Amino acid sequence: MKPRTVVLLLVILIASAEVRVARAQDGEGHRTWGFATSLQGSQLEFMTPVWIAGSVTLAPAVGFVWAQDAGTDLRLGMVVHIYLGEGKMAPFVGVRGGALISSPSVGESATDGLAGLVGGAEYSFDRHLAVGAELQVNMTFSSERSARFGNPGKKTLNTASALYAAFYF
Repeated sequence: MKPRTVVLLLVILIASAEVRVARAQDGEGHRTWGFATSLQGSQLEFMTPVWIAGSVTLAPAVGFVWAQDAGTDLRLGMVVHIYLGEGKMAPFVGVRGGALISSPSVGESATDGLAGLVGGAEYSFDRHLAVGAELQVNMTFSSERSARFGNPGKKTLNTASALYAAFYF
């Protein structure tokens, strides 16, 4: 199955879930959605986590790099966190998927697919503000035209980590 098909099926499956208001981890109220930013190496992503099905968040993510005379790199994805507990410190596991779209100034664009597993924890200061850290195992599926991982048309397995901050409503 092509990476684009896998990502599309994942997005459709998750988006079809019933959206509900979930109990906040700190027990003070309900969280419905929020804004978050994730820092992973030199990459910065913006996410909009939405609480679905109780202790599950679905977060569309976008990252963008533009370099004059070099081109554009766009990262579109989806991250699902399943919280394993409640309280100020809440561990989670999850999955991520996405497309890494490179559009050089010269040459053809290339789209790489990404699928991964995540695990981490989130610390809630109150019902609105939280910080978290996650460890990732990612598989990327490179396009035949991709120079991103130095192996066009092949798969790459890597580990990564990310820190994030979130403001929930």
